[in-house]
Amino acid sequence: MSARSEVDRIEFLRHRPEDLVAIVAKVIGQGGWLNVQADPEEIDPRALRKPSIFSASGRVAPLATLVAGRGTAPHQLGFEHGSGRQAVRRLHEAGIPLPAGTKVLADHPRRGLVLTVPSTTPAEDLAELMLQASSQLTAIPLGDKWVADVHRR
Repeated sequence: MSARSEVDRIEFLRHRPEDLVAIVAKVIGQGGWLNVQADPEEIDPRALRKPSIFSASGRVAPLATLVAGRGTAPHQLGFEHGSGRQAVRRLHEAGIPLPAGTKVLADHPRRGLVLTVPSTTPAEDLAELMLQASSQLTAIPLGDKWVADVHRR
């Protein structure tokens, strides 16, 4: 039998990143993981249409996931996105830095970008990276209303 996690959906505004910082800090402190995305109800459904199910790209609307590391274990940070190949290079070119000590585990157009981030990375830096990278790794407009689904262990 597998353990089930409790999930809380928290709405926040993109222009108020301090709300996401508080959510990230809580997840880091208590354990668990969270998914962050632009509110799906606020995205124009026409923008979500993909040209083909055989497309080599992932999600049209990006989804950022943070899994809190335990103890000194690094956090895992992932981005499902549909923006194509070489996401790390495009983030770098856009001036979005990865925290020092970050390792790239995967950078694939369909499976997304997966990173390990040192456990010492401040919640502010993680929240900022989640928002900035999500906004950069999409071709559709993302509104100001976002949601975080917080899963507790």
